[in-house]
Amino acid sequence: MNGEITLHQRYIYRDYLQIAACDLTDSTQPCLWLITWDPTQAIATRPLAILKDSTWYAYGWDLTKNICEVFGSNGYINTIYTYTPCGEVTSSGSTVQPIQWSSEYSDTELGLVYYNYRHYNPSDGRWLGRDVLGEESSPNGYVNNKPYEHIDYAGLVIDTIWDVGNMIWDAGKIATGAITGDQGLMAEGAEVLLFDTAAALVPGVPAGASKLARAAGKAAKAPKRKAAKKAKRVAECEAIYAAYHSLSCKSCGKRNKKLSVIDKKMDYHVPISPSISHVGRH
Repeated sequence: MNGEITLHQRYIYRDYLQIAACDLTDSTQPCLWLITWDPTQAIATRPLAILKDSTWYAYGWDLTKNICEVFGSNGYINTIYTYTPCGEVTSSGSTVQPIQWSSEYSDTELGLVYYNYRHYNPSDGRWLGRDVLGEESSPNGYVNNKPYEHIDYAGLVIDTIWDVGNMIWDAGKIATGAITGDQGLMAEGAEVLLFDTAAALVPGVPAGASKLARAAGKAAKAPKRKAAKKAKRVAECEAIYAAYHSLSCKSCGKRNKKLSVIDKKMDYHVPISPSISHVGRH
């Protein structure tokens, strides 16, 4: 009033934590308040207590560091704070102190919350300035800071990663075949690489489909191959038995014709050479 300065506040910080506020117009008792912070939390710490008007008050917070209560020296609650979702505060009680929403300094004159580098307006949930770190601190940088416009509806990012992984696997097959001289492996790698490259160019078509088709085909043909292989072994054994049915075992003198009847009860057949015995087989 009349150009006279009635209050000139200066704030003292330790790193990013406000620890005191001073009134430079008061030479006798310049300190307006002192704040003690939790020393066990190096980052995003909580205030423990404040010294104001020559009295210590303790803080009570919620899980998101919002100050909910201020306790007096007698242990009773002096002030209670409630907040809207964006941080507008309503208080009831006798103690007036500055640390409120998110354990940050609330400027009652401006109606803003000070986060050291910029102000936050709790009435509409908006910042008054850009983040000083820019895109470095934004989790939405990969969508140009417009997540509502750039959304991967079809999940094509994962599909692309899968396609590239399959193509690298195919290229590895070709390289392995070239190193070992395995022409078959090189041809197989080149074939699946062609299919996987085509799949990568068509959105929504996953690479590796040719591998799955080939594996399914092999699984379907496996019983037939096993049966054919067994039939071939049986035929070979029958031919050997037919050729040597007149020969006798060197150990017991029994004829191989008798032995062939016993062996036919087995799931597999072992050719019997006329020069060895069949002890243990009958």
